[in-house]
Amino acid sequence: MRPGDIVQVYLEHEETPEGDMLVSGQQAAVRRRVRAVWRELQQRLIDGRPVKGRILNSVPGGFAIGVGGLVCFASNRSMTKATARRIGELQDFKVVQMNPARNNVVLEDNRLHLGLARATQGHMRPRQVRAEAEGFLAELGPKPSGGPTAGPSGLPAPSA
Repeated sequence: MRPGDIVQVYLEHEETPEGDMLVSGQQAAVRRRVRAVWRELQQRLIDGRPVKGRILNSVPGGFAIGVGGLVCFASNRSMTKATARRIGELQDFKVVQMNPARNNVVLEDNRLHLGLARATQGHMRPRQVRAEAEGFLAELGPKPSGGPTAGPSGLPAPSA
């Protein structure tokens, strides 16, 4: 740095006890980076595009997720079990809500929007259930006629 160079600084205090102004060049860089990350998250919220982040730890009611140096929140209900197990790994999340007054960002698991959540949690969609049931019935063969020897399920009635 030379005399006459222009630098950006952050004003920490207008006046110290000694009467000096306290400025910080490092804080200015941190604030610029945080503003840039915040703007990017706002754009991703509008566009509906996912963000990359890492689950840092569990907190009451959910998880703390690091995204670009910011700590965001995702509730337990908005996460799949598969994603919640991958603590520290880079994953995709969707920005759901942002509150600039509180510097609060709420995320949810991007798998919920890709239709993978139920598959990873062991649940199936109605079409999958129907297809499996039809396949199972096809393996059983033709349905027996409901004659006098057939019970309510179509299977032979137990002999007395």
